[in-house]
Amino acid sequence: MMTIKRIIVVAVLATATVFAPTGSRAGSANESAATAFVDRLMERTMRLLQANQTMAKPERDRELCLLLLEGLDFDHLATASLPRKLARQARQGSAERVKEFTKFFAAYVIDVAIKQFGEISLTGARITRVRAMPNDDVMVFTQIDRQAGGPLNAGWRVRNTNGAPKIVDVEIEGYSLRMHYRGFFERGTSNSVLSGTIEMLRKRVQGTATLAIVAERMN
Repeated sequence: MMTIKRIIVVAVLATATVFAPTGSRAGSANESAATAFVDRLMERTMRLLQANQTMAKPERDRELCLLLLEGLDFDHLATASLPRKLARQARQGSAERVKEFTKFFAAYVIDVAIKQFGEISLTGARITRVRAMPNDDVMVFTQIDRQAGGPLNAGWRVRNTNGAPKIVDVEIEGYSLRMHYRGFFERGTSNSVLSGTIEMLRKRVQGTATLAIVAERMN
């Protein structure tokens, strides 16, 4: 069974992928923009991976947090990851309540990634294919090679959001970030109300450096 933590690790790996396209293809403007977007993220992420032994952990963790805030569309991911009943409450609720949920959701997702970050060791990666998706999204599929364990066949979905590309979902072996968190919220809240989900996330991230950074950026 694919775990939430492994999906989150793939989200980090996605931003670190070294693009090596197989064969020539005439990509659309959207495909080219998605590739260029991840290329930019790649340079910063690889620098963080290589600085694992030389950069102080708080500094490295902060840089990783900022990278994920830049690369992932948490405004979309937060509400898209909710079960149907909670998603309806979010749509009908106040903008402030949705913003509060998004803040805690982003802090939790990033905190999980940071805790797994030290275990990531890449040996290479390549694009296997790129596919146009509905809503002008682009899905980029890659094979990611690790020092320990077999390769991961991962894909991420890139969308133009407010004039800039953002990752709106990450998939591995048929499971997606949104799917896993939907199940996580279904199991993690007993009262099936959005306020209970917000409180559950708040308790998990309260007092963390990640929450402080996320709150500063999202204000």
